[in-house]
This record gives sequence, C-alpha cells and structure tokens, in this order.
Amino acid sequence: MVGNPPYGARKPAYKVPVYARLYGRGPKELAAGSVGTGDADTYSMFFANGIERLREGGRLCLITNDSFRSLTTHAALRRHILDRCKVVEILLTDTRHFEGVSFQFAGMAITTLEKCSDADARADHVMRLVDYIRDPANFADPPADKLSELRQAEYEALPETPFFVGVPREVFEAAKRSLRVRDVARGRVGVQTGEDRRFLAGMGAPAAGLTNVVDRSEVTTGVGPAERTTGIPASHPHWVPFAKGEGYGDYWRPPGIAIDWSEASVAELERRAGLPGRTPRKAYLRNRSFYFRPGLTYSVISSGRVSARLLPEGSIFGHKGSAVFVEDADTPELFLLGYLNSALAAYFMKKLVNATATADIGYLEKLPYRRPPPDVEAAVVQRVEQIIAALRAHPRGRHHRAARRDRRSRLRPVRDTDGPRGGPALSSQRRPGRAGERDASGCARVERDVGAPAQAQPVEQQAQLALALRRREQVERTQLGGAVHPS
Repeated sequence: MVGNPPYGARKPAYKVPVYARLYGRGPKELAAGSVGTGDADTYSMFFANGIERLREGGRLCLITNDSFRSLTTHAALRRHILDRCKVVEILLTDTRHFEGVSFQFAGMAITTLEKCSDADARADHVMRLVDYIRDPANFADPPADKLSELRQAEYEALPETPFFVGVPREVFEAAKRSLRVRDVARGRVGVQTGEDRRFLAGMGAPAAGLTNVVDRSEVTTGVGPAERTTGIPASHPHWVPFAKGEGYGDYWRPPGIAIDWSEASVAELERRAGLPGRTPRKAYLRNRSFYFRPGLTYSVISSGRVSARLLPEGSIFGHKGSAVFVEDADTPELFLLGYLNSALAAYFMKKLVNATATADIGYLEKLPYRRPPPDVEAAVVQRVEQIIAALRAHPRGRHHRAARRDRRSRLRPVRDTDGPRGGPALSSQRRPGRAGERDASGCARVERDVGAPAQAQPVEQQAQLALALRRREQVERTQLGGAVHPS
C-alpha cells in the first residue's frame, strides 16, 4: 500500500465526530473503541487506517511531513506503529520534489512499515534509516554517510519513543543516561493577550505585527508588589518590557516590545481571561507569580537551534517568548544559558527531541543535560559573562554580524567523562591548536575557550560528523539575528 496523504487538511464539520470516534485520544473516544492515535493531523489518520488494513507481512509506504517522528502530539501514533509493525525504512528528504508544496516548520519523510504481530521479531528487526537525501536518484542507494541501521528496540530508549534518524548509537546512549533540563530548570508560559495590537507596543521603534510605539521613557522595570497584581496608575510610566520571542537573539538583547500594565489594561486582561474558552480575543494570564522575575527567555519558533537570552528583572513574558527559571541551587543560570545556545543543544533538539522548527517549553525541558566539572562550569560562566558584557556595550554592532558568520561553525568536540556529582559531564570544548582564536567581536565563543581533553572520545567524533552533515543543509540557510553564540 503506497500513498501521499494530505497534511493538515481541514476536515468537513460533519466528519469531525466520525474522526474523533475512530482516532480520538479523549476518554470518551477511547472508551468507544478509538485506536487513540489522534485526529488532529490528517496524515496520522492515514497511518492508523493503513496499518489496520494491512495483512500480516503487508507493507505500507507513505510520504508525509516528518513531524510525527518527534512531536508529543504524535507519541500515541509512534506507540501504535511500534506495537504493530516493523519499521522497514525512514528516509528523510525535502519538499522540493512536489511543486507548490512547502512545509514551513518540518521536513518530509518517506516511511515504510511492515505489519508484524510478533513482538520479538519487531524488537530484533533492523531498520534502515536514511538521513536527508535530496536527489531521488540516491534514494535506493544512498551515500554511506547518510545511511544507518538500528534495531527497532532502540526506539524504546528515550521517553515518548522519538523516531530519530542519523544519530550514532554512542550519542543516544549518552543522552539516555543523562539528566534533562527539567531536572535543573522549569519553563513557564506567560501572557497571551488575545489582541496584541491593543496591549503591546514597540519600544522606540515599530515592531512586527504591532501598530503602537511607545517612547522608552514610558517604560519601567520598577514595579511595586501591589502594582504587579493590580497594575500601575496611568499617571506613571506603565509600560513594562515584554518577552515575545522576536526571533533570534543569543545571550542578551535590549527589549524591543512592551506591554501596557496600567490599572485599566490589567483589569481588561483579567476580564478577558475570565471569558469562556474559544471566545474571540480571550486572554490568558498564566504563571503570574513568575512575572517580573529574572530568568531566561527564548523564541518558541526557530529554525535549527535554541536561541536563549537573559530575561531582565521587571519584565513580563508571553507564550511565544516563554521563560526558563533555574530551580536547582547548584546550577548557575549563566552555565545553562551557555548550554542552551551551544551547538550540542541544537544537535540534541533537532535530532532527538523535536525535528520541527517549533520548540514549545516542554521540548526545551526534554533536552539532555549533564552537570559539568567545576572548572568547566566556571570557564563557561566566565565566557558567557564576557559575551553579555560585549553585547551590552555594542548591542547592534559587529557582534551580531559575527553571529551570522558563526552559523557555519562546526560542533566543537564534547567531553563525556565522569562529573563531580556522580554523573557524566557533557561540556563544549575548543578545537586543539586554536586556544587563542576569537570572534570578530573580540569575544571568544564559549566552546572555543574551555579547556579540551587531548583526544576526543568516539561519541564526540560521531556527534561532530552527524551535526556537520545536518547543519550544512538546514542551519546555513537560516538568517540568524542576535548575539555571538557558541554553535
């Protein structure tokens, strides 16, 4: 059975309850006999329906976007596949083979499954995994560096069974043994105004999608305890810096958007937050106890990597510029900031955690994380402090141009040694022989200047090669704004 199902097609209203009954994941649908793989995305229903129609040993081959490989919303579909089929092959490619088709936030996958009721046979089955082939002439016989084989049981190694492709065994084994970012920090989603053009404004200059502009003299970060709850009197400066994502910007960037936090505006937001769900222009004021606290923020929508930066005290954050707050007393915030902006974090995000270009806060929390040795931690923190100081001194200067040049840099070798707290430590290292290398900005990247072991371990070499192959195709085309990053 071969098919090219529609992706994200709008369902006719009369079919919505039918699809919910057949594929929905709600308690009511599951009790009624739904397969539970989800009915939100059209192509996932084709997967489930095709598997149901196969005879034992029959094969299903579908061309779809590749979001099903990692998104949490497709975890039930992946479980359904692993419990019923051998994964014969997953071949990753792009959309240019289909005129007029373009996925903004995902790639394309050609997936071949074989119906198999024998659990042991499924677990022992060796999958053929092909990592991004552009020319169809190479599909049948891909270059050796694009082809890998893996026992299907290895897909059980990580939570939610992501269907990773092109990840060396040493890398995912190291990730499996690691902590997660959520073990040291937690993400929070903030304000969703429901009408940004009314409540938000550019600071000193227009901002994309907004019509209001406020002078920076009208913006304040000195908000008192009572004003944080009820709002600021209109007679005082009542606009507050607002983290809305705003694309790339590593380490530090001057805020460019503010939210109206006047008494009248807060009262209106609270009124709208009390409206029934799905009401037009309904507001959400999530995690209010974290507003105005210092932390980290990043853009939920990116292309290829995390772009994290400081969230200054006195700011509010949104749902597209989510915030991260360190909760582990032994984890320096600046070390976590350096890690999130590293090529290693980008590799884990794109290869193991979320293959799409949208990274909600839950995906950031899933990133593998290891506690570093004290000397590495201190060196990274010092380097991040220098980067931030340089960016504060020249917020729109050569540092941002250097960041765009640095997007072509390779992943530096990564040490995988026993850390001081009982767990192995992943840390970014410099290339041998280039200890004094610095950026055009005059501020060396974190991963160049932290002392390196004499020889990289196999996991480091494998990760470096795999990332170089992938980044050449995906990240180099991305227009990166923001500061110098260690990727």
